[in-house]
Amino acid sequence: MKISLHSILKTLVIAAAVLPLSLSFLLSQQVVKTVDEKLRPVPGCIITYSCGNDTTQKRSVLSRGNGFATIPCDHIHQVHVRSVAHEDQWLKNISADTTIVQLVPKPFVTDAVVATGYANPRWSTEVVHNVRTLDAEQIEMQSAPNLEALLSRQSGVEIRQDPVLGATLSIQGLSGENVGILVDGVPVIGRLDGGVDLSQISLDNVERIEIVEGAMSVEYGANSLAGVINIITKRANHHSSSVKVGSLLQSNNTANVSIDANIPTSAGSIHLNGSRHLFGGKEHDSLSRVYSWKPREKYFANLSYDRTMGDVDISLTSSYMHDLLLNWGTPRAPLFERAFDDEFRTERINSSVRSRYTLNDSMGVDLMAGYSHYNRQKLSVLKDLTTLETTVLEQSEQDTSTFDQVLVRAGWFGTLGFVSDADFRLGAEYLRDGGTGRRMERGEQAISQVSVFGTLDVQMLDDLIVQFGLRAAENSEYDTPLAPSLHMRYALTNRWSLRTSISQSYRVPTLKELYLLFVDVNHNIQGNPSLTPETSISGNASIEYQHVLKQHVYKASANVYVNDIDNRISLVDAGSSLYTYKNADSYGSVGGSTQFSYFREGLTARLALSLNHQTQSFASGSETSTTTPGVTLESMYDIPGTGVSTSLSYKYNGEVAVAVEDEQGNTVERIQEDYHTLDVSARRTFLDFIEVRLGVNNILDVTDVVSGIEGGGAHSSASHSTPVSTGRSVFLSLQLSFEDL
Repeated sequence: MKISLHSILKTLVIAAAVLPLSLSFLLSQQVVKTVDEKLRPVPGCIITYSCGNDTTQKRSVLSRGNGFATIPCDHIHQVHVRSVAHEDQWLKNISADTTIVQLVPKPFVTDAVVATGYANPRWSTEVVHNVRTLDAEQIEMQSAPNLEALLSRQSGVEIRQDPVLGATLSIQGLSGENVGILVDGVPVIGRLDGGVDLSQISLDNVERIEIVEGAMSVEYGANSLAGVINIITKRANHHSSSVKVGSLLQSNNTANVSIDANIPTSAGSIHLNGSRHLFGGKEHDSLSRVYSWKPREKYFANLSYDRTMGDVDISLTSSYMHDLLLNWGTPRAPLFERAFDDEFRTERINSSVRSRYTLNDSMGVDLMAGYSHYNRQKLSVLKDLTTLETTVLEQSEQDTSTFDQVLVRAGWFGTLGFVSDADFRLGAEYLRDGGTGRRMERGEQAISQVSVFGTLDVQMLDDLIVQFGLRAAENSEYDTPLAPSLHMRYALTNRWSLRTSISQSYRVPTLKELYLLFVDVNHNIQGNPSLTPETSISGNASIEYQHVLKQHVYKASANVYVNDIDNRISLVDAGSSLYTYKNADSYGSVGGSTQFSYFREGLTARLALSLNHQTQSFASGSETSTTTPGVTLESMYDIPGTGVSTSLSYKYNGEVAVAVEDEQGNTVERIQEDYHTLDVSARRTFLDFIEVRLGVNNILDVTDVVSGIEGGGAHSSASHSTPVSTGRSVFLSLQLSFEDL
């Protein structure tokens, strides 16, 4: 595929900006403003309308940050306003230039707005993907300081810990490069051993998290076969100023502080957030100086600016993270007065600018440019334990790796005028990944890709939505295949709905897999420029039931999935102590889950059961397989008359198999034993501005689980312990909130 996609990108951007703009002046319009019970703007409302006497043509717009939405009618026949936290509102026969709609709060919330994969947010019950949303209340009730602590309690998500590399995850039995981690739709870079360290993603500045299960390759390209986790950050509030100060003390040597400020101005609104997370280490052996859980100190800073000018929304964001991890070594014989110590310093810088122009006829343009920077330095020293003097080791023992990413995305979205209820989205994207470092071949490498993609949502029947998707790309190093997708949502009745999907995807080798050169006394790892892209196919199907009985809501769902990867890239033994990356494996996973939920005012309860079976075939002819069950139970309950809200979270993590090499160099399974976790917490607000949370994490005090070679027994000489948690801990959180300053 050697067409000039750079020219297509330029053409699409110009067409998306100029054509709709010229059409907007030809249409009449009205304005609807959504406000709450205190007349404050309510953004994010989905407003469905019909014009004149035509009640069959229904279209939707979204209220912006100032609560306003523009409707291209001189006379509105009917308006339906929906908000996550408010009751639905209907209005008829509107002809005023501006109409204010005052919303009434819901007693409890059972639905959520989904932004991932769509130009305009939609209800989770109406999208074609399987989406789980973790809102601000769920995040706050669990007092999770980072993404790892939150996702470790979610069903179908497996977390793996490494003392130095941090915490990584797997979904649907797939991990590493096959799971996309996004912040406001922008990929998070800096993967170590294929995974992003989830403990480096703070939740202090997070509004909600959307977990999309199943391939999202059309919308977000590679690294999304198993799905994506999109972190939606807090946005500036346009109607009032506020300051929040928070602290968290935990008995596992954790002490966190944070501050959050919102500043509305006539020229736009500013949101600031900063925090410090201090972990003093755990499981310290005073004789060996070694911590099982390494001491870490992390700093986070976030800045966002939002402004709405007529039909144009502009947003600028920037974030910074600094992480210091200490790895103390064992005193060396014979005198035990010296030891090798390591310092790992990581920096992340992410900046983006977004512009969105909403047209009068529900069409619009969105533009985004983002820059991400990742730097990790390893400083190794020899420390004299008597004088505390340090000597920096030779250069071969040091390491600095730097990765940068530039992402530019332009899109045009709207409704096709000649097809009833058909929404389209066309986009073009430029992505460049660059890496520098002593262990990178020739010291510096880069790979870039230009893509065009599109989705078309067609309402084929009253209750059937079919989404067609396609992505085509031109890569600087590879010929990339087309990535098509087909999604469907069918409302069988007003209580039952069915979703199915099938997607074809690919993954281009990373810079490390292509160009890594790591040779020292203990390592000989070399990249392989001859690698070819992985190819995969993914299928998902789910059915959901919802029944509302007076003030009670019952939900049930079941989901099955299958994933198959060919030419999987793995690190293999090439002989003579040389390890290199090769397209050596095939990999597959199949599984499913069921979930039962109950809602009423003051109570939310969920029970989820999951089962995953995965197989891996190696070039040597050997094959491994494992089946992993899981159970998750969570509830939130408001104790009547006390103002106290409680939360309980239980999770059973089944056996997990990991492929390793035994002493003879054969690939075998290492089975990690199952374990249980249980967390409880309570929250209460005093004087309207003081919030106190108290809880116990890991009540069952699980710290390590035994894993061993299959057939040798869990307690055989081939077994060892794998760390999973720092153990039982009590936490106390305090937050002061000051509004309308």
